[in-house]
Amino acid sequence: MKPTLALKIRLIYIPYIIITFSILAGYTALRYLINEKWNILPLSSNAWDIYLPLIISIFIVLKYLRPRLRILSLGGYNQNGFIIYNLAAIIAITIPVYHAQQYIATAPYKLHNINSLNDIDTNNVQKYYTIKNYKFDTNNGVMSALSWVSGGFRKNIEYSLLTATPVYDSIHPKFKVTYWYAYPFDTVVKKSTNRKKTETALTKFITDVRNNYDYFNPGEHQYFEVLRPSNEYYAYSTIIYTASTYARNHPAVILKPVFTPFNQRSGHSLLFTAISLFISTTTFFLMIFFPGVRLSAWRRFRAGTDGDSNELQHFLSYLVPGQNGLYVTPVIIWCCIILQMMIIIAHGLTALGSESIVLFGGNYLFGLIHGELWRLVTYMFLHADLYHLFSNMLFLGIAGAALEPLIRSWWLLGAYLFTGVAAGIASAFSNIYDVSTGASGAIFGLYGTMFGLLLMKYLPKRQRKKYSGLVWLYAGGGLIMSFQGNVDYVAHIGGLIAGIMFGIAYALIQTKLVLGNDMVANNN
Repeated sequence: MKPTLALKIRLIYIPYIIITFSILAGYTALRYLINEKWNILPLSSNAWDIYLPLIISIFIVLKYLRPRLRILSLGGYNQNGFIIYNLAAIIAITIPVYHAQQYIATAPYKLHNINSLNDIDTNNVQKYYTIKNYKFDTNNGVMSALSWVSGGFRKNIEYSLLTATPVYDSIHPKFKVTYWYAYPFDTVVKKSTNRKKTETALTKFITDVRNNYDYFNPGEHQYFEVLRPSNEYYAYSTIIYTASTYARNHPAVILKPVFTPFNQRSGHSLLFTAISLFISTTTFFLMIFFPGVRLSAWRRFRAGTDGDSNELQHFLSYLVPGQNGLYVTPVIIWCCIILQMMIIIAHGLTALGSESIVLFGGNYLFGLIHGELWRLVTYMFLHADLYHLFSNMLFLGIAGAALEPLIRSWWLLGAYLFTGVAAGIASAFSNIYDVSTGASGAIFGLYGTMFGLLLMKYLPKRQRKKYSGLVWLYAGGGLIMSFQGNVDYVAHIGGLIAGIMFGIAYALIQTKLVLGNDMVANNN
């Protein structure tokens, strides 16, 4: 084994393995005790499955693994390379933990066979039941419509009618607790340039569901799952407590029918955990296998004299206006974070649906043509959920840290607003059925601004390679991802083009000002 490879394994890979297995085992066990067994911290499933593991992974990677990764020699792309390696480590740790949570949230539970609803111990409600005797009260059922776009190039509209039907004990009815049967009716409609055709298909779907609801027949389910805090739970509880007067004064137990056998409740989550763990650990090993070692960086790390040893503090300094030469970038980030915190207080941790996005300032064509032009600004500070916010703020921080020192703060703010508005206009007029939200259009605009500066050769030659790498890595990679699933690729393209125009205009203005000043100086 080569000495440098042995050094990388000892200094980077073994600590990474220890961190990965410690988080996987420790966090999963802690989640089982706190949430599943004792139920003393009933956070949503998204918080347990994604947000908490991600926060823990970020903290540990920045604190313990990032200083070790700095010994790698990544050629002329050291700074970009370090960002990639840190992100890769965070993702490699988080994905197996995520799959493990799917297993621990289902596997430990037993199936409880009861005769009627009143046999449920409301002080200790279990997760899975089979119930012999119950009836539906379809006269007091409630429903709510949801819609979203999906498929490559956002070509489909998925429409769902969430129905919640009261269920009561057919032997000895008691109404201290309300029970609800949760069932969605779904359809997928392909977008059409003929708007009337699309609206007719959606109207027919709604009419069919309403006509059939009076003859409600849930089908042959295997057992019931009692919904716990999750996006699905909050969606159903919202319509129940909003539409049902009785439910507002009584606890509600939401029962979801499951049509697959009970022994399949965990799916392939355990297998996915093992596969993702193998892939992530193998990939990370290959990532550290090829680069060389910077011996000077290794000596500084060994001596404990690395000037950037407090990694977490250095990372958080980018959120402080005035630090690292940044003023506008951290202010924009904080505006997005504060707005999202206010929305969480009002709405909860669940992802925003289309109606909520419109309420909080999302961008859509109908609003714009009726004079609500302020939506072109508010939408770029609004995000659908914490994952959406986190990913956008990460790429915004990278773009702002690179661009703001080049073009100064007020110009960066102008670039962000100009390209964000342009992206919003492009999105609204191309996706007339959609509601858009998020900073990604404006972020693509910032990378487009860099590209415009490169086209005009405004940057010094020694900096062009570095900024070219940033543009191709983040803007190019982001565009490729934009054409997959529910992503507003039109806003991304619109923001990028507007950014290129802004960068070219900025370079021309600054060049003209410099030439003008030189002419004045020569005349004097």
